[in-house]
Amino acid sequence: MMDEPTTQGPPRYAKRRRTIVVVAALALGALSGLAITKALGLSGGASQSGRRTTAIQSGFTALDGSIAAPSWTLPLLSDPAKRISLAQYRGTPVVLNFWASWCVPCQTEMPAMERVAQLLGSRVAFIGINTADQSSDALAFVAKTGVTYTLAFDPLSTVGSQYGVFGLPVTVFISPAGKMIGRDVGAITQGDLKKLIYQEFKISVGKA
Repeated sequence: MMDEPTTQGPPRYAKRRRTIVVVAALALGALSGLAITKALGLSGGASQSGRRTTAIQSGFTALDGSIAAPSWTLPLLSDPAKRISLAQYRGTPVVLNFWASWCVPCQTEMPAMERVAQLLGSRVAFIGINTADQSSDALAFVAKTGVTYTLAFDPLSTVGSQYGVFGLPVTVFISPAGKMIGRDVGAITQGDLKKLIYQEFKISVGKA
């Protein structure tokens, strides 16, 4: 069995820039993540419905769609006065990606997601949740990578804790009915993302 892709936590130097509250939030996320990982059966093997639990790459786990994606409302990264929620995307497939400016794998993953998001248009909603980060660093990162899909700001990793995120990047595939049907730990390539979108949503991304 292949090793699971490496994920990153905040770099050591970031402690100088963050408050104890942020560190505590990440610790809570780790504890919550262990519980949710166990509940979702992310350690491998067959799901209750008999769907595959590994596909495309070693970091992907297919879920049986029995668990609703935790609801959330967050400010937009680019405009904190405006807020978005997961509920407003009900009826549309969602690719929910947790990322941060200090996440090295995110530097290659997010541009790949941007290209796929552009190809799909409104057929699939792409949402990036900036996690345990500072908005100035995150905005500089976005400008560098050229990402244009919707980005929310979660500096204390509140939503990350709900989803069991204790390393980055993590991507969750959510059905139009609001159920979690897949989860990927580690960076996703453009090719694998296309395959996973077809596998989980039955939507063909096309070539380009």
